Amino acid sequence: MKKTIIIMLSFLAAASGLKAQDRAVGVRVSTDTFEASYLCNLSSIVFFEANLGKDDNDGDSGVKGELMMNIVLAKPQLTAQGSWSLYSGLGIAGGYVYDMSLSTFTHVDPWYGTHYTVHDRWGTGPMLGVALQAGVSYTFDSFPVRVSLDLRPILGLHRAERIHPDSDATSLIGIYGAGITRAYIPKLSVHYLF
Repeated sequence: MKKTIIIMLSFLAAASGLKAQDRAVGVRVSTDTFEASYLCNLSSIVFFEANLGKDDNDGDSGVKGELMMNIVLAKPQLTAQGSWSLYSGLGIAGGYVYDMSLSTFTHVDPWYGTHYTVHDRWGTGPMLGVALQAGVSYTFDSFPVRVSLDLRPILGLHRAERIHPDSDATSLIGIYGAGITRAYIPKLSVHYLF
């Protein structure tokens, strides 16, 4: 018991010693996402990021959030003014989202005999996964604004309805397909530093 208390107090003392140098609030947007965003620098190369917002997929909306821990990999001097950063990170993602699975099947219309491809699972439901991130950011010298562009694939599970003409809709857990198929769409973030 004493060891547990000492370890907890040591952890709290170390955490209180991490003074946030910069914090920022802003938005993260793309063709399918609009999120409120918060950044907090824990050191000169490590920063925490939290996002929460609307997630659109094929016209259906959901809510998705991510908590990311990022590391600055390089700070290249690409311009005379401002500062550039290349960063990468790992975190968790969760939400209540719409998704179509990556697997499909061929359906034959009983009336006309036509063949067409149908997604195996689709629908709105809970999602939980691991988020990976790679990005580049630019911070202005003349005013406290940071602009960044990132890619963030999500490897996770999604609970949705199985749609098959030969059976009733049943709830199944499968891979969160949109986290992989939409990972190539870059997201733009604009943050105000304070």
